[in-house]
Amino acid sequence: MRESDPAIVYSGNTQARHSREAGQKGCCLVTLSTDHPPDIRFISTDIVSYRSATVDLQAAENINDVLRSIQFQCEELVKDSIPREGLVARLTLEGRTPIHKELQASGVINALTEEIHLFFEGHSPWVSVELSTNTAGTYDIQSLKEGKDFIAELVNLCDDTEKDVLNDKIRDSIKPVFESWAGRKYLEEFSKEDMDELIHKSRNLTLDQLVDNS
Repeated sequence: MRESDPAIVYSGNTQARHSREAGQKGCCLVTLSTDHPPDIRFISTDIVSYRSATVDLQAAENINDVLRSIQFQCEELVKDSIPREGLVARLTLEGRTPIHKELQASGVINALTEEIHLFFEGHSPWVSVELSTNTAGTYDIQSLKEGKDFIAELVNLCDDTEKDVLNDKIRDSIKPVFESWAGRKYLEEFSKEDMDELIHKSRNLTLDQLVDNS
């Protein structure tokens, strides 16, 4: 053992199996000698890299801008994935953008995914993309919060200062599903991050219907 800063190494995966196991996978090669401290070196063994990233669409004005932004992010992840055989990229589109509503339309995300797969067809490493959206319209949230109407109440309820109260109410409403539904053993408990994302998306979906972004 080193005299200072001892290494703590534990068993893990040599190959990720899904997007929740993102990052490098491999093993540690430890070389011991009598005259030197232990030499510990990480060796990557995974042949497929699972990566997660966000794509900021705040500057995107049309669907071609979105496509170029996704391609650029994939190219950056590909650079980090060499010399692996493949990359599975889980990308979240986010930011306030004038084409937010267009991205919510049926089939748009699937079409973007197909375009990306065509763009990287025959590429080494191969690329597979999973897209999700967390964008919002270009409405001014601060101005909406300062109003005196239902929209202001909604925005303030979903705000960070009130989110814990809303979080508890949502958990109470879905509790029967986790406690008595026959398929509950297949469900995973909602984390705080999951609940925050649910509240954020619900707010934006509601504002899309109530606020004129034209």
